[in-house]
Amino acid sequence: MQFKHAPAEFVLKENHPLAAVHARGVCIRCTEGRIWITVSGQAEDIFLDAGASWICDGDGLLLIDALDRAQVVIEAPEKKHQLMSAFRRQFAWLGQAGRLYWPGTAGRRSRPA
Repeated sequence: MQFKHAPAEFVLKENHPLAAVHARGVCIRCTEGRIWITVSGQAEDIFLDAGASWICDGDGLLLIDALDRAQVVIEAPEKKHQLMSAFRRQFAWLGQAGRLYWPGTAGRRSRPA
């Protein structure tokens, strides 16, 4: 799931996580209960109680789960976050294509002579 538009409200039950990808800049607000947020590539998990919010700073898989029962509001990122995420995805793809085309150059930077 990707959050690109108006705020969305979800009621979560424990062990039924909500998953999203490319969520950088998304604001997650816990309006009831307590939620547990984990983002792939980040060492620390986030726990939010009712009334607290958090803005996602990672771009990997995002999981939001309830600790018992919870309600969350998810707001789309500001336009600048959406644009930067799109650029990052495009440059990551170009890097992968370059490694396939020039396999011996992986990890090396060329310097002018």
